[in-house]
Amino acid sequence: MQQSIFVYRFPSTPDIALESQIYFDTTAKLFKGYTGTNWIEFGGGSAPDASESVKGIIEIASTSEVNTGTNDLAAITPLKLKTYVDAGLDTKQSTSEKNQNNGYAGLDSGGKIPLANLPTTLLQYKGVWNASTNTPTLTNPDTTKKGFVYNCSAAGTQFGIDFKLGDWLIYNDSGVPEKSDNSDDVVSVNGQTGVVVLNTSHIADTLDKRYITDAQQTKVNAIDQSVSSAEKSTWNGKQDTLVSATNIKTVNGSSILGSGNLVVSGNDSRIVSLGADVTNANITTYNAAFTIPLDNSSSHFITINLIAETNLAGAAIQVRTRVDQATTTGYSVFKTPTTATAAPFDQIILGTNPADTAETAILAAANIPIPICIWVALKTGATGGNLIVEFQPEVAATSTIKKGSNYIKT
Repeated sequence: MQQSIFVYRFPSTPDIALESQIYFDTTAKLFKGYTGTNWIEFGGGSAPDASESVKGIIEIASTSEVNTGTNDLAAITPLKLKTYVDAGLDTKQSTSEKNQNNGYAGLDSGGKIPLANLPTTLLQYKGVWNASTNTPTLTNPDTTKKGFVYNCSAAGTQFGIDFKLGDWLIYNDSGVPEKSDNSDDVVSVNGQTGVVVLNTSHIADTLDKRYITDAQQTKVNAIDQSVSSAEKSTWNGKQDTLVSATNIKTVNGSSILGSGNLVVSGNDSRIVSLGADVTNANITTYNAAFTIPLDNSSSHFITINLIAETNLAGAAIQVRTRVDQATTTGYSVFKTPTTATAAPFDQIILGTNPADTAETAILAAANIPIPICIWVALKTGATGGNLIVEFQPEVAATSTIKKGSNYIKT
């Protein structure tokens, strides 16, 4: 008859035993049997502990050892292994759930989540956009641009929305453009941008931007506190400091401020005077004393007063007038001394080439000036041109029209 043998594992001899009982002494590493009176060892020696390279006795790992992996010499039973693996798999997802609803999103070659796996409301910056010219061209609506963001680079109105520089155009989830107001309409402060801090060094101390120091403010406060309201009212009624040509007029450009008399002299802007002597020692060539501009399609009366002089007593000087436009017509009347005692009038018609129309004046004494008066009445055509007053010596001498000679044109 077969009987079952039960082998128990104890670290030492048990206190209570039955005859024929066998146990494995885990301390001594050998089997022991009970004869009814005492324990005897048998089996031809002890069995070693099992390892990766040695066959021997191995323990069954506990659930805690399986879960924590703290014992490398214990065996795992199939049930404990299944329990451990199932528990671990419960926290994982199958690769079949990749990129699926309630699954997980995979990564692209750059280690990023593809846009297809992100919400359509995610903002995507697409660059700058000109709201004045709609460049690049955007439309409303456009469902292909959901979440697209454009930075406004030039102000303008599009899609019924007023965009300022710096605003964002954002396509919403319906593909309709909206505005994110990022512009405060202040581009700079006093020419500065960013975090601006202004002080008196940034603003010029000009008429409408006065500032004072703390010490000056203290003085002003002291003065303000020491002046009564009645005194302030009196001062407010006083005339500001007079500044010539600012809050008080001038007379003919002269200030009336200051002491002494103001001399007011006449000043006829029509009088043009010769600023320097004009000389001529060539008896065959005329020199111009005056070139008088004439108005287009106008009539003029011109008075010419010459101060003539020669370096040779009894010498003569020839004076003539001519025009440089053939459409100008008129007469010149000369009053000249033809002898030491006679000064007749002579009338000469104007022309552009007055070869024989000069008036001769006798200068009786050397280096003593005489007057020569000329009156010219004329009218001009569409081009006014000029009236030229010329002179030359009649004999070998130096003739001069002196500084101070003048003309008046009306």
